[in-house]
Amino acid sequence: VQEELLADIGKFAEYVKTNAPEQGAAMSYAYMTPRGYESYSYSWAENITLDASQPLSILNHVGGTPLAFYAARGKSSPEDYDNMAKFAERIGYYVEKIALPTADPEEQEAYAKLKADFMPLIERAGGVVRDKLIPAFEDGQGAFVLDAKSKSAAWHMALPPSDPPLPMLEFGMVFGVSDASLAREAFGEFFTLTQEALDKLHEASTGELKDMFEEEVPQITLTKPQTHEAGGGTIYFYALPAASGVDKQLAPNGGLSDEVMAVSLLPRFTERLMTNTPVAGE
Repeated sequence: VQEELLADIGKFAEYVKTNAPEQGAAMSYAYMTPRGYESYSYSWAENITLDASQPLSILNHVGGTPLAFYAARGKSSPEDYDNMAKFAERIGYYVEKIALPTADPEEQEAYAKLKADFMPLIERAGGVVRDKLIPAFEDGQGAFVLDAKSKSAAWHMALPPSDPPLPMLEFGMVFGVSDASLAREAFGEFFTLTQEALDKLHEASTGELKDMFEEEVPQITLTKPQTHEAGGGTIYFYALPAASGVDKQLAPNGGLSDEVMAVSLLPRFTERLMTNTPVAGE
């Protein structure tokens, strides 16, 4: 087992090396503007994970005039996922070879039962990632956006009303979409798999393995999100309970169109990100 482990560590180290960027010359400069400093940086290093061969069309989905954003295009590599899946499988192998024999018979029996219940779900999830999620986001673009256009007189009911209304920091992420139908199918299957995993945990905590759980895992039924059409696509959101006291504008959500997927805590912000608006700037 030690020889196998060392060999696998060597393979992983070699894999990391093949994906490491090659060093190269770099140059940057900055200058004064009427509004502050502006700087440019140039790098002749080879970054294997980034793709500079195409324009960043995702810049049309950062809200037009955000406070700040970061955008890039990575290279889609299903092979990388396959390699990481193999390494994860080997980790499981070593857990069974090294750690499992030290457990008592009851723990070994529980492990075997849980593995039989959950391994098929893990394998199905891996298939969804490989066959649907990766192709759906083959475009490779992504952006992190910071803005503050949403306003409220009181973001929480315990706060006194403010005049003028207070802005809320908006954090959002946007991803380029290559196949919206595959993305929709993938997230639908993840929803189903999550529900099945929760059901199996409840069954395990109330059945033969209940002694292995400190307390019973409650029966949880996932609720499908509410939806509405906006920004050229569909926004899926969960309204927060009234007892939370927060402004109704706040609702965990994600939006999907033929071009992008956006996620944030404010549906109106997600709508702005999904709407095709050229970024403003000099």
